Amino acid sequence: MRNFSRFLAAAAGLACAASLAFAAEQAILGKTLLVKNPGDAAKRKVSGQGKEAASPNTIVGNPTTGGGKLEVFLEGASPSKQSFNLPSTGWSASGPNGFKFKGTDAVKSVSIKKTPSGVFSIKAKVFGKNGTVTLVPPNPGTHGCMALTLGTGDRYSVDFGPTSNFGNKNDATIFKAKKPTAQGTCPTSPYGSPSRAFLAPPVDLLD
Repeated sequence: MRNFSRFLAAAAGLACAASLAFAAEQAILGKTLLVKNPGDAAKRKVSGQGKEAASPNTIVGNPTTGGGKLEVFLEGASPSKQSFNLPSTGWSASGPNGFKFKGTDAVKSVSIKKTPSGVFSIKAKVFGKNGTVTLVPPNPGTHGCMALTLGTGDRYSVDFGPTSNFGNKNDATIFKAKKPTAQGTCPTSPYGSPSRAFLAPPVDLLD
C-alpha cells in the first residue's frame, strides 16, 4: 500500500512536469511600448504592440477557459513591474486563429492573432481610470518588455531593448520605445524555474 501511494505521488508529479514542459516562451518583434504618467494616477496609460510578418510563432493556449496574464516590465533609473490577471470571462475567439480580451478593470483590451498570411500581432491597452496602475516611466528608461500568457499555454514576449528608438523625451511623464530591430524575452517570475527541473523529489518506484 505504501509503495502504491508513492507511485501515485510520482505519477502526479510527472503529470505536473509534463504540463509545464509544453509551456514555452515565444518572442514577438516589438512595435511600440508607451507609458504615460501625467501626474494623476487615474490618468496613467500603458499601451504596447508587437507585430511581425512571416512569423514562425504559433498560438498555444486557450484563454477562454484558462484566462491569461499581462505583465509589463520597465527598466531604468526607477524600474517597475506590474502584472494584470485577465479572467477567462473577458476572453473570446477572434477569427480562426486568435483571441481578444475586453476588461472592466485597468486592462481595457488585449488581442493576439496570427493571420493566414503569417502576420503575428499582439496589442494591449491599460488605463488608470478603470483600475490601479502602478507603472510609471523609469525616468529615464533604458528597457521595456511586455509579456502575455495564455492560460496554461505559452508566454509571448514583446521586448524593447537597446536596439529600440527611445525618442527625445524620456522622463518622469513619458516613456516610449519603438521599432526595435531585435527580439528578446521578458524576465521570468522570481518564483519560476526556467529549467523546469526539480519539480518534485525523486521517488524510487521499486522500493
